[in-house]
Amino acid sequence: MENIRVVYLDVLLLCNFFADYILILITEKISKNKTAVHRKILSAIFGAVFAAFMFFYRGGSFAVFALNIAALLILTALAFPPRNFLQFIKQSGMLLAVAFIMGGGMTALDSFFGNNTSFRVKNGSFYLNFSFAKIIFFAGIVFLIANFAVSRKNKADRFKASLTVDFFGEKVSGPALIDSGNGLRDMISGEKVILCDKKALEKFAKPLENHEERKIFLPVCTVTGETILEGFRSDFAEIEFKNEKKRFEKSLFAFSKTALKDDFIFIISPDYIEGHKERKNEKQPTVI
Repeated sequence: MENIRVVYLDVLLLCNFFADYILILITEKISKNKTAVHRKILSAIFGAVFAAFMFFYRGGSFAVFALNIAALLILTALAFPPRNFLQFIKQSGMLLAVAFIMGGGMTALDSFFGNNTSFRVKNGSFYLNFSFAKIIFFAGIVFLIANFAVSRKNKADRFKASLTVDFFGEKVSGPALIDSGNGLRDMISGEKVILCDKKALEKFAKPLENHEERKIFLPVCTVTGETILEGFRSDFAEIEFKNEKKRFEKSLFAFSKTALKDDFIFIISPDYIEGHKERKNEKQPTVI
């Protein structure tokens, strides 16, 4: 790495501009927080100028750390207008994580394809002693790998939601699986029923004892025969999916006989996501 004797400012700026722009694109995909192109460009320009400054900066390690944290926050604010403090910190953390991953990827690619003397990192800034075509090639490879990983995650997230249930002031929140196999219905009213993990909702045990009128018993048919699931009518349930929230008053919940898998607390019908549609023949016994 010390073999790099000459550093070209235009190459230094170009390297870090592309790096910052790509990491902003990846962070945008992960967070699903879309931002305008001019904001991404402005943020990447700031990142490139700051990187050039830090590459030649000779301050102490604490000053370098403080300046990099400040730059991260500014970079985030320029690219993603903060809606609130927690969202801003979360977005900054995502940007930082992507930067670490991208830096590791560029180093690995140089180890395989370079001579291991053309890559230099200093004070959080990096310099590639590569041709323009090689810079674009390496940046493109890193972006494609990251984009593939994000796409796989987003595909899995299509079947995940977040659900909060309220029962006489007690609340439980957790991940919900969107499963078309959950066709549970109350045989009398025809209302949809959300399947839930009994252990995760233990805090509802005492309120249920005091409010027997809110208990339900749901006859169902399973592959092993008929059974009855115990449950309750909630005050409300709030489902969040793809940054959109829907609230359902007096929703029905049934306790699963077995623990739910993969850390899910609830299993909901896709109807809750697709507009709470009603089905025909709703009073028929449910098969699960």
